[in-house]
Amino acid sequence: MVESLVKISKVALIRVDKKPTTVFRHPRHIHPPSELKYIEGGAHLMGVESILLDGWVNLWTPGALAQKVPSSCDIAVIKGMSYCLEESMALARLLKNKGIITLAVGQFVSHAAQQTPLGWRDVFDISVLGEPEVQVIELFNQLNSQLETERQNEIIDNYNKNFVLQNEIYIENPMKLPALKITREELRNYPFPFPMRGKFVKLWGYVMTSWGCPYMTQCKFCSYTVRKSMGSTIRLRSTEQVVAEIKRLVSIGVDAICFEDDTLFSHKKNFLDICEKIITSKIKVSWMASVRLNELDEERIRAAALAGAKMLKVGIEAGSPRIIERIGKSRDGDLWIEQMKSMFELLKKYNIGTVGLYMIGNPGETLNDVMESLRLAKELEHDYLQVQVYTVYPDSTFYKELSSEEKRNYHYGTNNVYHHTNNKWSPSDISPSALLSLRFLFYRKYYLRFSFVAKHFKLCWRSYLHISTFKRLKATFFHYTG
Repeated sequence: MVESLVKISKVALIRVDKKPTTVFRHPRHIHPPSELKYIEGGAHLMGVESILLDGWVNLWTPGALAQKVPSSCDIAVIKGMSYCLEESMALARLLKNKGIITLAVGQFVSHAAQQTPLGWRDVFDISVLGEPEVQVIELFNQLNSQLETERQNEIIDNYNKNFVLQNEIYIENPMKLPALKITREELRNYPFPFPMRGKFVKLWGYVMTSWGCPYMTQCKFCSYTVRKSMGSTIRLRSTEQVVAEIKRLVSIGVDAICFEDDTLFSHKKNFLDICEKIITSKIKVSWMASVRLNELDEERIRAAALAGAKMLKVGIEAGSPRIIERIGKSRDGDLWIEQMKSMFELLKKYNIGTVGLYMIGNPGETLNDVMESLRLAKELEHDYLQVQVYTVYPDSTFYKELSSEEKRNYHYGTNNVYHHTNNKWSPSDISPSALLSLRFLFYRKYYLRFSFVAKHFKLCWRSYLHISTFKRLKATFFHYTG
């Protein structure tokens, strides 16, 4: 129970990352904390002051973050992931000691609803399960309309009941979200870290056109850690809203857009309408997006190219048909891979590059399966690739298939401690310690080829004429390669 609340006038919005001493062992693309930015916009409309602190950019420790939160804040909204459970809870504890109410949002709330960490309810006053962009603002409005402690605690209890009962609440109508306001200065913190084919990008902007993914339950590995929204139903913003946001970003100097949708191409008509509007409005901007291969056809690929698409992030996951079927990517792994190769030929035809997203350590995977993935990556000729070590997050479908013993050995367990080297268990036939070496081998065998290096510089040489390219690469590898 919250002992006392006054009218909310100031909130802290915080994204937490892992400890600087245990950072990611490979580069990652740092995106703005879009949920917190929408909450910031909603808070502004209701006259509530906010301060946004992004631990992904600065790699602050929980102690350093806590010091940056003014004691005048009434509530701290803490966005975390499974891999920073320990840091998020440590921060919440420090803020509660300052008399600030703590509110948890993000994927780690979905994790905690399935596998509640020890001490969770001691450090978080409120747990918001589901998409928080609208929920949190509604909560603020409800609390400010009831200034009696007893009534406010009833409101808070209703949100916590959703957490206990695992009732996720989704955004029903994204068109009602406030316009996402992000400044040029903020965007400088979020560049795509690698050169883009054909041009040098000065400033990246970020746009979401939809929420939800229709394949959420099909892909057994899927977790909110790799998604920007929740739910299996696609919910759309209007084409006019999307294009207006792109125009605003271009007006402040953005020359490339990263669409944040979990799968931009899934709603064909909406996607084609956006492309047509970009073309007819004569908006000169390059862009990249995440896509699922079974959503691609020549009509959509051609429209994307004409509208400025330069790169697509593609979830390949694995090159073994058996593993493709095992993780739920497709019921027919052989057919999936053949269709994938055909779609990549179309992408090459329209000069659209790709970031191949692979996983190793998949359920039942062997070393031979990983080598099949490497062979496929070389054949598809990605501009870049990213190799994740498979993790069975508690908010994934596959987690429900684990035995009690496997759940106990899960390395984001209830003791809240995470170390790559201390993994006790992997669902694959490869040991956890060997997977890290295998990922490094995957990168080395792919990138350190003459054919890749020659193609890369042929496509991206313009970027290397700018000193900022080297600064981005240096920052990326300094912060995220261990």
